Amino acid sequence: MNMIQEPRNTARRLAMRPRVHPVFGKLGPMPAASLRAMVGYGLNEAEIGRYFGVTPSSVRRLKRSLGVCDAAAD
Repeated sequence: MNMIQEPRNTARRLAMRPRVHPVFGKLGPMPAASLRAMVGYGLNEAEIGRYFGVTPSSVRRLKRSLGVCDAAAD
């Protein structure tokens, strides 16, 4: 399995099930890109959560499932 394609496939698969993962709808049509941009701006999980109206733990889970790393880790 290609490690680069997996987060996209996961995002696409989860986005098709909004009742299971309602947070994806709040991040727009490209949730991974939205999270990467916010992390790139230096926002922490609490700030990102406030912006999108979700909990910091939801942001953490989304980052993990979409393969989004913290800016310091890049």
